[in-house]
Amino acid sequence: MIQETKILNQFVGGPRRPARRAGLTLLILALAALLVFSSGTASAQVLANTGAVSITIVGPIKAITVDTPGDPFSSGTISVGTIPLLVAGDYVVIIPRNLLIDMPNGDVLTLQQFVAGAKVSGLPIEGNGIATIQANKVADGRVLAGTVNIAKGGDILMGQVTFINHTDGYLRINGTANADLGGSMLRINDPAGVHTVQQGLGCSALGGPNCSPDTRFGANIGEGYTVAFNTGMPACIPRSAADALCPASNRTANKVVADSTRFAPIQVGDNLFATGNYETVNLVTFMSAWSVQVFDKLTTQNTPTQPDYVHISTARWEVPGFPSNRIRVQFVTGSGTDPQPVGIVSPRFDIFSMHRGQDNVPHELPFATSVNNPLTAIDFPPGSQLFQIHYDIDFNLLLAGLNRAELSACGPLINAGFPTVCPLGGTLEEEARIVSPVAREIIARTRHQKELNPGVVALNMKGAVTPTGQFLAPVDAHFPGFAEPELGTDKFTVSTPYIFEGVPWLLDRRVGVGGCVGACVNTPIPLSPFSISGLDPRTQVSPFSGTIPLPAAVRNQPVAFFPFGGVSGNAAVGLLTIPLVP
Repeated sequence: MIQETKILNQFVGGPRRPARRAGLTLLILALAALLVFSSGTASAQVLANTGAVSITIVGPIKAITVDTPGDPFSSGTISVGTIPLLVAGDYVVIIPRNLLIDMPNGDVLTLQQFVAGAKVSGLPIEGNGIATIQANKVADGRVLAGTVNIAKGGDILMGQVTFINHTDGYLRINGTANADLGGSMLRINDPAGVHTVQQGLGCSALGGPNCSPDTRFGANIGEGYTVAFNTGMPACIPRSAADALCPASNRTANKVVADSTRFAPIQVGDNLFATGNYETVNLVTFMSAWSVQVFDKLTTQNTPTQPDYVHISTARWEVPGFPSNRIRVQFVTGSGTDPQPVGIVSPRFDIFSMHRGQDNVPHELPFATSVNNPLTAIDFPPGSQLFQIHYDIDFNLLLAGLNRAELSACGPLINAGFPTVCPLGGTLEEEARIVSPVAREIIARTRHQKELNPGVVALNMKGAVTPTGQFLAPVDAHFPGFAEPELGTDKFTVSTPYIFEGVPWLLDRRVGVGGCVGACVNTPIPLSPFSISGLDPRTQVSPFSGTIPLPAAVRNQPVAFFPFGGVSGNAAVGLLTIPLVP
C-alpha cells in the first residue's frame, strides 16, 4: 500500500484584521498544496501494507465531546473544520483515553480537564480555538489522534506601548501617546498574578482570577516565564511609579538590572511582541496574551546576591523511525541574562532531559550545555545573549568512526564536566543513548544559580517566591517526513504512518508529564484506542539505506523508560509494550 499524508489547514477569525488573515490563509493554502505535492513525490517508495495513513489536521474546533465526564483521562472526540477547496467535509477525530493535550504555555491537560477545568468569561473554544492534530487513519476508517495541540485564536500583536493603566493593570499598543485611546488594549492572561495585578475594563466574575478571560491559555506559571524581555528577564506591569515589586530602578541606561530579585517593568515607549487571542468581555475587546516578549536586552549582575534568568523558545526532537539514518535535535534556541566575560558570548547553563519512571517521578539527565562550548552562541547582533543547540547524530558516519564535534552530544558534555555521560569519549552507542528515547520536557539550569548566597530568592507581583536560573520547556516531538533543507537533508523522505509507538508517554502515560492523578497504578496505561502505525520503532528500515538505522546495542532505546533497563539497554526490564492493535 502506498502511504499518503493529508495536510488540512484553516485559520479562523473575525473581521478585525482581514488583510492579515487573508495573507495567512493564502500562505496556508500554498503550504498545504506544497505538502500534498511533496507527499505525491515521495509516494514512489512502496511500503508494507500497514493499513494506516498519517494525517495532520489544522483547523477550527467545531465541537468537543467527552465520553465519560467524571473520568479525568476519558476518551472523546474533537470535530475540526477544514478548507473546502482542499477536502470536502470536516474531520471527527477520536481522542484516545490517556492522551494529554499540549497547550501554548507548555501545560498539558487531559480532554476532560480541558473541557471541565476552564472558567471562561471570553469567547468559547468552539469556533475560536485552533486544533493541530497528528493522527493515523486506521484500516476501519477511524481517525485516531496521537498528538493534540490547542490554541485559541492564534493572534499576534506587535508594536509600541503608548499607555499603561497602572491601576487596572493593562497596556495600550500603537495608540495615542500617553492616553488611553486608540490602538489595541493588551491584557496579559495571568491568572496566577505572577506579572500583573488586574481589575476593571474587560474583567468579569465569570472568568478566572486576575481578570483572566480563559484560564487554560494563561502565561506560563511553571519553572520559567513567557512574559519577559529578550534575554529572559521576567517583565511586570507596575501598579504605580513606586511599586517595590516592579521597580522602575530595574530599567537602567546601561541595561543592567539593579535588583534582579524583582522583575523589570514594562514602560511607555517599549516595543513588544504578544501572542494570544482577542477576547470580548462586557463589550470590551482586547488582546489576551499568554506570551509577551519585550524588545530590550536586559542583563543581570554576576554577583552572589543577584539571580539570573534563562529562556528556551524552541525545542524540537526527532522521534522514530529515523528514515535519514540519523537523530536530530534542532533549534533549542533561547537567551539568558547572565553577562559573560570578554570572549564568552553565551550565558552559562546546562540543559537536562526530563525522563520519568512508571511512578511518574521526573529524573534529570545531562543533555546539552553552553559551558566551555563556544558553538552554542548566536552572537548576532554582538552581545545578543542568544544561544542555539543543534545535534545531528548520523549513524552512518559514527559507524565509520567519524564523530562531528560541532554536532555531537557527548563532546560538549564531557568538556563541561559531565564525563560519566560518555565514558568512552563519544561512541555511536553513547551518542544514541543521549538522544533516544525522546523526552517530553527539557529544563535549563544556569551555573550562576549555584553561586547565589543562601536565602537569595526573587519575588513576583504577589510577593511570593518565584523561580530563578531555570526554564522548563516542552519538547516538540518531530516525526521526520518531508524534505527539510534547514535540518540538513535535501531529500524527500517516505511518508509513513506516524510511528506513535516510538513515543514513550503514548505507550504508557505514567512515564510522561501529568501521567498520574494521585498515586500511579501498577499496570501500563497506553492510549486507548492506540493510534497504531503497524511499524516497530526499533526495526523500521530506512528507505534510503535499506537497513535498520538504530545500532543493535541501542535498538530498544525508543521504547525504554527510566532507569532504562541497566547498562546494555536491551534488558526486558525497562521496556514498554508496543500495541499490536488499536
